[in-house]
Amino acid sequence: MAQQSHEESEHSQNPPAEDGVLDYSFRQGGGAYYVPDGRGQRDIGRKSFRILGREQFDRFAAWVDGFWRPALRYSRRDPCDVS
Repeated sequence: MAQQSHEESEHSQNPPAEDGVLDYSFRQGGGAYYVPDGRGQRDIGRKSFRILGREQFDRFAAWVDGFWRPALRYSRRDPCDVS
């Protein structure tokens, strides 16, 4: 119910995304922005990807790859993984 209300009132103003996906990216002027969904996939009981979940983290990593691949090397390991 809460997600449906959010999608109808707030998320409907965001750029288009797949059904049920609340994170998105956009460009404005000279900047590129990624807006994560820090609530929808949150599960602090997981050992890794506690806030974004693996699928959203992978979308974010792919977005970063599109901009920084030549200049940035990083691990796809969850930076918040405590194991």
